[in-house]
Amino acid sequence: MNTGVFLRGDGTWASGAGGGGGGSPAGPEGAVQINSSGTFSGSEELKYVSSGSGNGLLTVGKARVGTYIDGSNTVAYLVGDTGGYAGLSVGTGEAVVLSANEFRPTQPDNLDLGSSAYPWEQIYFDKELVWNGKFIAAPNPSWTNLFLRGDGTWQPVSSGGYTLPTASTTTLGGVKVDGTTVTINSGVITANPVSSTNYKIIYGSETVYSWTDITGSWDNSANYFDVFPPTGYTMSDLAGGMISINEIYFDGKVDQNDAIRCQGKILSDRLRVYVQNTEQRAAPRANYMLMFNN
Repeated sequence: MNTGVFLRGDGTWASGAGGGGGGSPAGPEGAVQINSSGTFSGSEELKYVSSGSGNGLLTVGKARVGTYIDGSNTVAYLVGDTGGYAGLSVGTGEAVVLSANEFRPTQPDNLDLGSSAYPWEQIYFDKELVWNGKFIAAPNPSWTNLFLRGDGTWQPVSSGGYTLPTASTTTLGGVKVDGTTVTINSGVITANPVSSTNYKIIYGSETVYSWTDITGSWDNSANYFDVFPPTGYTMSDLAGGMISINEIYFDGKVDQNDAIRCQGKILSDRLRVYVQNTEQRAAPRANYMLMFNN
């Protein structure tokens, strides 16, 4: 058996130093020895440096692969050159800090990232980001009119600088103050009242036309009075109003089988007001107040 030769990477046998591992190492301190045409070769592009206690760093070109010992844990990390990108892999529950140009795992995970001790310049995310429980979708180059809100959603920006979301059971909406009807002065919101001169107001009290004493359903054939629009107005000008009971006359004991009714019905040319109660002994009265647009 020929013990003075070794197998080269090209599949041929070549002579070597005794034991196949002799000779002087090539390259700078820490250079990994490789077979280069039958001789030892090494360069700064491929070297290994051990700092003791199980810590080591392998440099491959401008990337470095190393191990970091934290107590009984050994964790691998991969870093890039200055200005380059870096990938990393750490164990469960371990934090990652950026020190100078290296990502290093560490415990505990309550370090102040971005401080002078652990500075950073840029952060790169390939996909979406989850920040403090908020899912933030990856931005799109076409979203030039969107901005990121505190709830993690992207919202459109109007020409006025903002767009209020529509309020719902899950979204808090807002109010855009027009500065005329509603104004804000030193943090105080004021709604300017609408002057009554913009309306024609009529009011009064009336007794119902006829009346009946009911024992079952309401009787709409009587127990009502009508209010007509003022001269020059129609029911299409009606802006609002109110009606209320003025007088009710009971006959007998008021108990759990009695009821009172005061109801308005808008007709094409008038407002009909129904006033009625059980056990009536006289015609009831009601109040009305109507507002018509000028």
